[in-house]
Amino acid sequence: MEGEEFVSPIPVEESERRTPLRGSKIVEAQMPGVVISIAVKPGEIVKEKQELLILESMKMENEIFCPFDGVVSDICVKEGVSVKAGNPLITLD
Repeated sequence: MEGEEFVSPIPVEESERRTPLRGSKIVEAQMPGVVISIAVKPGEIVKEKQELLILESMKMENEIFCPFDGVVSDICVKEGVSVKAGNPLITLD
């Protein structure tokens, strides 16, 4: 299979196609799981290490924290949605 490119049989979901606005950063899922709760709203000012959401993975609840001070510009997921590692969760400015 040398020289062949792997093509995933899974179609790219709408949420995976979002691109951040200039100067924005996307907080991505670090593991596959289900979004249990979202603790912020668009337009909310957030601080570094503030909880953004809870992601359940392997029957454990994992808190996803804000990597830096900013403003929530977009929430790319809803509660109850399954995500894969690398899927966008929240966009921050």
